[in-house]
Amino acid sequence: MAEYPLTPERLEMVLDGLGARWGRRPVVTEVQPIGHGYPFPHHSPNWSVLPDDIVRAADRAYREALPAHLLQGYDEMLAIGAAVALAGRIIRLPVIARADQTAYDSWRRRAQVVQQISVFTNLTAGADALPAFSQWTTALAAAITNRWPDATTPPPRVYAAFRTEVAR
Repeated sequence: MAEYPLTPERLEMVLDGLGARWGRRPVVTEVQPIGHGYPFPHHSPNWSVLPDDIVRAADRAYREALPAHLLQGYDEMLAIGAAVALAGRIIRLPVIARADQTAYDSWRRRAQVVQQISVFTNLTAGADALPAFSQWTTALAAAITNRWPDATTPPPRVYAAFRTEVAR
């Protein structure tokens, strides 16, 4: 299976297409590289996530700062943005079963897919959007977890700045 990296140019094409389909173009608030920003999980080898209370506070701050006309469809835009990020991860599914990777990389890749599906399905539930894709990805997460129970254990670490214990 060929891999098609989600370059900034391809992301722009996807966002333009979604904008044409849904009547509003999703906004990417951070591209450093794609996927590192709110509310999506970190994609690098030192993968970490934000604590739930920080994500909720950021969401509240965004909602308070955005003009009312931009809040119409905001939940749906978040769900669509999560679907775009998740699509970039799903095309890499063959990688999670490869035998030529370290145990850590193998776990991290599986856990990232399952965790990112959780972010997506939580956003779709709140937006009442993309129900068929949400059901399919929920089944995918269950299949991954059934095959590799470690996909959810241990859970992802929170960023070091938010940890209560400091590694020495």
